Amino acid sequence: MFYVGVIFISLVGALLHFVYEFSGHNKIVAVFAAVNESTWEHIKICMTATLIWSLYDGFVYGIDTNYLIGKSMCLLTIILVIPILFYTYTFFTKRSILIIDIICFVITVYLSQLVFYHYINASFLPFIYTYLAAILLFAEMSAYLTLTYMPFKNFIFRDPISHKYGLEGHTEMHHHDHKKHKELVILLLVLLLLSGCFKTKKELTRLFEVDVSKCEFEDEKEHREGFNGDGEYVAILNCSKMNNEELTTKWKKLPVSDEINEVMQMIRCDEDKCLNAIERYNIPLDGNGYYFFYDRHSDAVDKHSSIPLNDRASYNFSLAIFNVENKKIYLYELDT
Repeated sequence: MFYVGVIFISLVGALLHFVYEFSGHNKIVAVFAAVNESTWEHIKICMTATLIWSLYDGFVYGIDTNYLIGKSMCLLTIILVIPILFYTYTFFTKRSILIIDIICFVITVYLSQLVFYHYINASFLPFIYTYLAAILLFAEMSAYLTLTYMPFKNFIFRDPISHKYGLEGHTEMHHHDHKKHKELVILLLVLLLLSGCFKTKKELTRLFEVDVSKCEFEDEKEHREGFNGDGEYVAILNCSKMNNEELTTKWKKLPVSDEINEVMQMIRCDEDKCLNAIERYNIPLDGNGYYFFYDRHSDAVDKHSSIPLNDRASYNFSLAIFNVENKKIYLYELDT
């Protein structure tokens, strides 16, 4: 869900540019939405969107011992990167440019999520790191909740239009401002429609019930698009330190079942050729190895049984194959 998170945070951040205006200058809304065009207010809306996304990643990763560290460092990345990018490029251009502002915002979101997942995928860290992360998070949230009402009198908090600070720096939106914000939202909506969702090692470990933290991604292809996410996802992990003794009983000896083989033999055409999944992605369905099947279809009763796979109008399943010879895991997901 890495890229979905990046696009979601970017989109919500864009919407938060004018929520304060549309709320009729509500003082509560001012806590989390932009009240002026200062650098701090852009930092704040990025933090707001990230905290909203935490409703998802907190549910998925909240029990992870590194979660608090990852979240505090994620927010710190936002606080540092936005001003660095903005003041670096405006040093040369002498003025802000909308499209570059958009790019800087998305880059910041991307880097902050990259930092978050770095800690989520890292090995267990000593408690002192969590303790320091809690202190850092407290300082970040204190700044987030108070600095709009009690801003420092410096360039980070000064509105470039009114040259004032905090709530006093707010200027009413005119037609040109609406046009700029609409352009921003449209761009981010397009990105949302085109976005896919690459997986983390923690997600794969939970799904396939095998620890892949020491494996390395050799290849990853995301061919699912839009809101429904129809298409294929393929990844190859090099797991040189893994052996078949680490696999649970839900991993079965190759070859795969007839039902899985039938689906994998289905021909799909793209712009230049027609191939099945085996040919297109070089996925080994037999030989010395094991496979793990997980049926994600809403009608599935036994999630690990492939028997009803071809009796439905659509496919929603995940397949992992561990090749004992080359120590690689081949992941394949199909959604139609």
